[in-house]
Amino acid sequence: MAEAGIIEIGTPLEEELDSMLRVMCAGFELPYEAARTVFHDDPYFDIKNKRVLRLNGQIVSCLSIVEAACWIGSTIIPIAGIAGVSTLSEYRRRGLAELLLKDTLETLKHRNYSLAGLFAINRDYYQRMGWESVGSIYQAVVPRTVLNSAQSSSQIKIASAEDIPALIRLYDSSSQGRTLHLLRDKKRWKYLLKHLPKTVLFQTDSSHAAGYLQYQIVPGQIDSIYPEKNTNPSLRILEFVAENETAKLELLGYLHSQEYADTVTYIAPISSLQKLFGGDMLSLYPPIPKQGAMLKILDFQKMLLIISGNWKELNGKLSLKITDTGNLITKTVTIINEHGNVCVEKDKDDTPGSIFGNERYWVQVLAGHFSAELAMAGGLLKKASDTTKDELTLLNQLFPARDPFVPNPDHF
Repeated sequence: MAEAGIIEIGTPLEEELDSMLRVMCAGFELPYEAARTVFHDDPYFDIKNKRVLRLNGQIVSCLSIVEAACWIGSTIIPIAGIAGVSTLSEYRRRGLAELLLKDTLETLKHRNYSLAGLFAINRDYYQRMGWESVGSIYQAVVPRTVLNSAQSSSQIKIASAEDIPALIRLYDSSSQGRTLHLLRDKKRWKYLLKHLPKTVLFQTDSSHAAGYLQYQIVPGQIDSIYPEKNTNPSLRILEFVAENETAKLELLGYLHSQEYADTVTYIAPISSLQKLFGGDMLSLYPPIPKQGAMLKILDFQKMLLIISGNWKELNGKLSLKITDTGNLITKTVTIINEHGNVCVEKDKDDTPGSIFGNERYWVQVLAGHFSAELAMAGGLLKKASDTTKDELTLLNQLFPARDPFVPNPDHF
């Protein structure tokens, strides 16, 4: 239940930004001065993307909006990231963050966003509001010493601002069409190089950039009472891009040469882990499942229309119904695809759909976490009694599995 008192939700005033930041730092146990530097150094800083809830004039809850764009299949869709959701400890469990979040989602709808994303600590909390996890993500931890040891140090360099065009080329080539990979411009790369300084670039003899690696050093554990529990630092790969086998081996060799570290950790889809480490290594050091992003559909019709660029070769007509998690409101849209001309029409809310399901399951299907065929087989989506075989065939063609994944450097 929301707190009694005067509640105001909106954009903070300029003089309230430090108060907002203190609420966020308290919630995430961040050092204020260090966080303040990053907060104000954001190249995309826009006060209209900062949101606060005031209770009797005091800021007690806050969040930030991260405006971005990502791939879903071969189409690019705007996505609104939600970051830094925090409430002062003495005001938690009173429904205040939920009020702020719901108001923010309405704001995003007015800005014409059809999809929102976040990374959650308490996933059950967000699922109750219609968010759902997407992506089959795994964490691999391997000993540094088992990595490829061949390395030509003269071909590895610390990336700098002058390397941004090469980094953009490599990232764009590797990310195009990969679902939930965000678009990055020069401004974003400058920010990453400043705040993720462990970025190395592999160049061939002709100075052609053929791959890069972004990583962090995770401190080891020091126990003065039980020294046998001491551990050395580890290396956490944030992003690994190699356009050929030579680049991959050279960058792995660079990691192997970091003798201060014991292990190398990488969180990614299993396909990426297999490509980097190989199946034999993963059989010796089995990856463990991890959680990826959570998504929420803000406008079903609009999202379908945007991703309809994936359907140019398909033909047919299909009616889809979505049910809102909280209010149990249903909406129906019809996809009409005739020789590459796609139309997504909104029907009356009481129109029976051929395929229907909860918004949580629909967002998993639209993002490709499940194919529509698998979602139907698992009972996440259901069909009407008069749904035809042709409609089911079209459904499966419209919504294949896509292996969605937001790379670590772009987490909201």
